[in-house]
Amino acid sequence: RHLEKTLACEAQNIQLIHITDREWHSQNGQIVNLLSSKLNLNQTIGARKCSLSEIKNNQANSLLNQWHLQKSTPAHRSFALIYQNEPVMVITIGRSRFNTVYKYELLRMASKPGINVTGGLSKLMKYIRNQLGDSIISYCDRSKSNGAGYLAGGFELISSTGPGYFWTNGTDQISRYQSQKKNLAKFLANYCEQQSESQNMIANRWRRYWDCGHWIFVYR
Repeated sequence: RHLEKTLACEAQNIQLIHITDREWHSQNGQIVNLLSSKLNLNQTIGARKCSLSEIKNNQANSLLNQWHLQKSTPAHRSFALIYQNEPVMVITIGRSRFNTVYKYELLRMASKPGINVTGGLSKLMKYIRNQLGDSIISYCDRSKSNGAGYLAGGFELISSTGPGYFWTNGTDQISRYQSQKKNLAKFLANYCEQQSESQNMIANRWRRYWDCGHWIFVYR
C-alpha cells in the first residue's frame, strides 16, 4: 500500500516521502535535514568551489553515522568533496552486493546537514568512474527519493524492485537479512524450527513493515 500511494502521487507530480515514527524519534536530525533539502532550505554550495579527495574509510564511516539515515556500511573506498577544509559530501564504494553484472556499487552518499552541494554527485562520480575503470550500480530508496538527484548526477535508471520489508516490535527494528530463518534462533525467545520466518516472528510479537522498493541506477 505504501508503493501504491507513492505511485498515485507520482501520477500527479507529487513526491511522497514516507517517514516512520521510529525514524522521526531516533533519527530526527537526519529526517529534518532530508526535508530541508527537499524544500530547498539548505545552504547551497557549488561543486566547483570544492576540492575532491579520497579519504580513509573510518573517516567516511564517522561522517555517515552522523549524516546518513542508514548509517555506514563496510566499503572498499571513500571519497569526499571538501569546502573550506571540511568534508561537505561523502560517497563510499564497495563490491556489488546483489548484482554480479556490475563490479562496483555506490553504497552510501550523504551531504553535511544543512548543505546541498550543487553538481556534487556529478563531480564525484566522474572522478570515481575514472579511478575504478568500470560501471557502478546503486540502489535508491523510493520511500525517500524520486531518483531525480541520481539522474542529474549522470546515472541511468535501469530497473526497480518490488517492496522489501523489515520487522519491528515497536522499539527495535530488524532487516529482512537479519531475520532469515537461519538467524531466528539467535534472538527469538520462542523459536520453532517447523515454522516459517513470518510465523516465528509474529508468534514472538514482531510485525512486518513493507517499504516502497528501490530504484536501480547505473553510472557507466
